[in-house]
Amino acid sequence: MKYAVIGTGAIGGYYGGMLAQNGMDVHFLLHSDYQHVNEFVALDTLRDTLKNHFVEVDIVCETIELKYQSVQQLTQDLKQLGASNHNAQAAQGLMGVGRLRKMVQAYESLRDDEGQLPVSYEIYYIKAKTKAAI
Repeated sequence: MKYAVIGTGAIGGYYGGMLAQNGMDVHFLLHSDYQHVNEFVALDTLRDTLKNHFVEVDIVCETIELKYQSVQQLTQDLKQLGASNHNAQAAQGLMGVGRLRKMVQAYESLRDDEGQLPVSYEIYYIKAKTKAAI
């Protein structure tokens, strides 16, 4: 069985990692409005595609928000999860100092009233049944 953790964060990364350690085929996926994060199929498209192959499809979406003190803490968490960019338009190789500085400046502008950097992600819990399973 294959598992996709869509919107990988601390919780999704933990449970996905546990599945992977137990030999499961797990793919970690991130979502954002920015090109530096992987693009994914829209929820409606995903639902329609699954309905073409399954009799019953139930998708529950949970939005999780984490807060960080610094961009460095955030990027360290992403690195520990093994997150990577799979966009065709993504720059190849290591990020230079200039690009890193621009990314940090852009993210710093998103601090909330408490001075925290918010990160949100979505987790889709998908239950799909074949005709034989009903």
